[in-house]
Amino acid sequence: MRKITDERDSEGMELESGWVPESQAIYNSLLKRKDAGELKLMVETSNVIKMITREGRLLFPTSGLEDLNKMYNSVLFYDEKEKKAYGLCQFGPYAQGPVGYAHGGAIATMADVITSHVCMFILHNCMTRYLTINYKRGIPLNCPVLLEVWCVKTEGRKVWIDYKMMNAKDKTVYADGESLWLHLKSVL
Repeated sequence: MRKITDERDSEGMELESGWVPESQAIYNSLLKRKDAGELKLMVETSNVIKMITREGRLLFPTSGLEDLNKMYNSVLFYDEKEKKAYGLCQFGPYAQGPVGYAHGGAIATMADVITSHVCMFILHNCMTRYLTINYKRGIPLNCPVLLEVWCVKTEGRKVWIDYKMMNAKDKTVYADGESLWLHLKSVL
């Protein structure tokens, strides 16, 4: 069993960037695909932090925003050809539920985050109608988790989006589910 601390991975390496070496390698390969024009960057945890602090307001109530990467790191890219988003996340020590594993609420939050970004990519202004999650296996802390998110269908103001979170080495599914999103009418 891995012993996780706030600022070091299981081998005692400092986590300054927030990514353990295995995650960093996957992140770099996704960036290469982006640079080659295959993928478009949708959102990255560090970009969310910058956006929140640069605008001088919080998009959600929280404290210790500078430590968000100790909760989780994530990045999501969109593939126009496949009409699918691919990404990476890694749960940190602040997301711990059972010892050494991510809390189910943190996993559900990540599911909401990744499906919402795909929906906003399609509709720009939307809210969750429902989100389901099937927990299949525990997600170890500080391990790379591959993300796949895709739009199943759209109908009027409704958008159905499915997702899965997988082990980076063998593609074993940790969690999957579906969601329904509604396009919001402008309040202005």
